[in-house]
Amino acid sequence: MSLINDALNRAGEAKPEPLSGLTPMSPVDSQPRAGVKWQLPLLVILLLVAAGYIIGMSRAGHPAPQALNKPAAAAAVSNMSPAVVAASLIVVVTNTVPAPAPPPIRLQGIVYDPVHPWAIVNGRTVYPGSRVGDYLVKVISKNSLILEAADGSRRQLSIGQ
Repeated sequence: MSLINDALNRAGEAKPEPLSGLTPMSPVDSQPRAGVKWQLPLLVILLLVAAGYIIGMSRAGHPAPQALNKPAAAAAVSNMSPAVVAASLIVVVTNTVPAPAPPPIRLQGIVYDPVHPWAIVNGRTVYPGSRVGDYLVKVISKNSLILEAADGSRRQLSIGQ
């Protein structure tokens, strides 16, 4: 044991020799930089300002529609002399969009069972009593389908039509 103790004592007393050709490294500074604390809040504020600007610019190009007072416009025209009305061009613009036309009704297939017949209309399975748009499915036969509108009018669809 004494040999081991002597070797450890000698190793502790000896100074380590630096490696040849290498420069010693300086310790890393663990303190954060002072300027980093304000950069994140500034970035968030700039992003919010940019988003507000973009939203404001997009809304500025599309003003809200104004309500038209048609009776007041008609009264103003009726109080004018015919010569003034003829000389004036009055344009009334409304922001109405016509309702889209309903898709055509297509009978795509029939599975006929005397007890429970069903059909495929516009990609949807229907049974007697089901609704297809404004129509009610009345009868499903082997080759056709009869639809009834609310006013009582009937429409017959056949396979391949």
